[in-house]
Amino acid sequence: MEQLQDIVAEKKITGSEWQELIASDLVVKIHSKILNDDVWIVSNPKHKWRVEDDSPIYLIKEIKLLYGSGKDALLKIHQVKTTFEGEVIDDDELDASSPSVIIESQMERKQREVKSRLQNLVEKHKILKKEKVKNEQHQTQLFKNG
Repeated sequence: MEQLQDIVAEKKITGSEWQELIASDLVVKIHSKILNDDVWIVSNPKHKWRVEDDSPIYLIKEIKLLYGSGKDALLKIHQVKTTFEGEVIDDDELDASSPSVIIESQMERKQREVKSRLQNLVEKHKILKKEKVKNEQHQTQLFKNG
């Protein structure tokens, strides 16, 4: 089975390089040829709010856990992750997961949904405002022309 590091690069990522990535403020959208999907790469969960759309988010710690997995496994994991809006965790994290962490994750998802709905409402309001101004101008012109 083809390994991710064989697909992506010959160079392995060192432990210190992973730590640097996790500690960074990286928030970037990429198109993954392996997944055939746009995804966000976010170094720190605290920066998820910077994501600008509903594309799936992969934290660096998730990528570290998946690094070295084959293409088929990555596609299956991606499908499950996007279906359930989940996060890849290792066994140690699973044991350490507290209800507060789960609730915080759910709150972040709700905040993204609210942010998206608010943006849609703002856009609709702008459109309606433009239409109203245009109608008023049209009626004014009709009144002047008698």
